[in-house]
Amino acid sequence: MKSNEEKIEEILENFNFEKVHKVMTFLNWTWSGEKVPTSYHLRDEARRLLNEIIKRPEPYIETGGFRAEKDGKTLRLIFVLSEWEEY
Repeated sequence: MKSNEEKIEEILENFNFEKVHKVMTFLNWTWSGEKVPTSYHLRDEARRLLNEIIKRPEPYIETGGFRAEKDGKTLRLIFVLSEWEEY
């Protein structure tokens, strides 16, 4: 069974940060009114979120388009461009 750190590393190795960066650049999607984050900064924020979700009781946390989820032993990283939900 993989450790949480191994899961995080595998997610970070396989997630397409370049594609996210291209979309954010196209949309001029900035963080904190600054500039579009680099792929390096996107990766750092993703790592922070994944490490944070492991510690929390909530099933997910999100910021800046990223959503880190946990479901049992599964960790997931998603970049959300648009979402809608009705209750």
